[in-house]
Amino acid sequence: MARTSPKVILTDADRQRLEHWVAAHGTPQQVALRCRIVLAAAAGRTNWEIAVESGVDVKTVALWRGRFAQ
Repeated sequence: MARTSPKVILTDADRQRLEHWVAAHGTPQQVALRCRIVLAAAAGRTNWEIAVESGVDVKTVALWRGRFAQ
């Protein structure tokens, strides 16, 4: 049976905050990466697509998608 990734639904405030952290020069790169992962997940991208674009393992994407969905 195929696994399905949890859907990520962002409020406007959450989306704005994540986009701000991605764009801010003082944001640590690990935090910015996590924000980009969550934003891509909310846009409907698959874990595989996000992993390839971000240069991280698909398990990392699944981890952060799942944490945000909780």
